[in-house]
Amino acid sequence: PEAGELYLLDYLKSNLNDSFEVFFNPFLNGDRPDIIIMRKGYGIMIIEVKDWKFANYYLDDRRKWRLKQNHAYLKSPLDQVLQYKENIYNLHIENLLEKKIKNFKYWTIVCCAVYFHNETESSIKEFLVTPYEQDRKYLDFLKHNVDYLGRDNLNKIDFNKLLRKRYLDVDHTSFFFSNELYDSFKRFLKPTQHT
Repeated sequence: PEAGELYLLDYLKSNLNDSFEVFFNPFLNGDRPDIIIMRKGYGIMIIEVKDWKFANYYLDDRRKWRLKQNHAYLKSPLDQVLQYKENIYNLHIENLLEKKIKNFKYWTIVCCAVYFHNETESSIKEFLVTPYEQDRKYLDFLKHNVDYLGRDNLNKIDFNKLLRKRYLDVDHTSFFFSNELYDSFKRFLKPTQHT
């Protein structure tokens, strides 16, 4: 594990109760998300962890991530975590895509976040949000699809606010995340005995 992954795992271990299950780097038929949090009766959160320092990167005019050193393109961590989510629906969990097509609310049982270990909430906003404040479509995309965390957000108040926003807190059980779906996810996420 990278430093950011260890730091986040330690935080989750110390601050989440036993109703949460945490999977580190599960192998999902070729996908390897960094961390998945699952809570029976509530839902799932996929967290991509980056130890990147924004001083080494920039977003071009199409919001593509590029390395300052040689202007090379990089896969956006936001796109990466959303791709994991789409693959869960489209490829990995049986009947989940069909359920989502029939009722779009099934899309909300899996949520996404990116944790930037070497950045703060304000530096993330300055990098990802402030330059694009006039672009309502992009801001709505962020608001509804991907949450972001800096190291300073790993505290009870901010993290619980995120759990509440994504309906993983104690006040909200999910009608859509049934025991049947939970069992499907559990079978898929649990490593095989030999692993």
